[in-house]
Amino acid sequence: MEFTLLFGASQMRYYVDFNNQTDRAWTMVVYQTLPDSIGLDSVAWKKTTVPKSGESGVEWDIDYLVALGNYKQIGGIGVYKSSQKFPAILGTKWNVVFKDSVQQLELDGTAESGTIVIHNQSGALADIGVGMSDQASVFKRNVLSGSDGQFKITPTYWVGLFNDLQLGTVISSNVVVGPLQLQFPSGQNKALLTASLDGSSIKLGLEYQTSLVFDYQQIKVLSAAINHNFSQDSDIQGEIPEGHYTEVYVTPIQGQSGTLRPPSTGTYSSSGVFSCGSFESNDLPIVETYYNITAKFDSDGKTYSLNGVKCAHNGKTSDFKKR
Repeated sequence: MEFTLLFGASQMRYYVDFNNQTDRAWTMVVYQTLPDSIGLDSVAWKKTTVPKSGESGVEWDIDYLVALGNYKQIGGIGVYKSSQKFPAILGTKWNVVFKDSVQQLELDGTAESGTIVIHNQSGALADIGVGMSDQASVFKRNVLSGSDGQFKITPTYWVGLFNDLQLGTVISSNVVVGPLQLQFPSGQNKALLTASLDGSSIKLGLEYQTSLVFDYQQIKVLSAAINHNFSQDSDIQGEIPEGHYTEVYVTPIQGQSGTLRPPSTGTYSSSGVFSCGSFESNDLPIVETYYNITAKFDSDGKTYSLNGVKCAHNGKTSDFKKR
């Protein structure tokens, strides 16, 4: 039986920048734990090394993967190196098989919503893991043949300062400063970690903000599509009248979810709220983030635009309002 993985709407991209105001270089590491799954090794997932008075950062998208790893000890510290990785979606089951003289991952079917299950049927021990953004973040070591590893994907993100280490290093007592839990407020996708000297101590501070991301190639494609679809109409108008609209286009301007394309309808009210839909349940707009909207007014057949409007409510029908 064959299964096809479908990858849908783009997700918000997340950033953690590190401002090093101390008197030495530090390696900032972001790692994950899965509190609802037991017996896992968290590993260095994203890292950057920053000299004194320097600044750098890491970033990631919420796109999942499954991995086979090779575990080894280096200087008393465990390190996993992925021997195979595949993109994955939640609710899938995978098998570890022995094929062509090597352990391999194969997609097997579906699993409980919100989980990824990896079943070892290779006849040997296997180190299995999951992660996102092209890098494994947690592993389960020495899984017996005939046994499963079930990963409930509810990640908690942590950031700390380390002496230099490689990606895949098991997180244990090697955290030198921290860690701090990363908790992005709703609609915000960027954290700034600042390390500074406080007497003989190092103080860590976390601030959050929104980072706007514009994919130039996507903008060009979208612009061409809009120009083509509206070429029969008058130029896009600046003032938007109250009433009913069709051919509604909603486009995220921060790289997040919430894209809407025709067939779609909307209504602009006297209170300055544009309500439109219907959005797919897996591609809802994010409250407190910004979108561009174009739509055709029923009464005059002209196309109007609302640029940089904020999502005030999300659902099958979502509401957008000017700043």
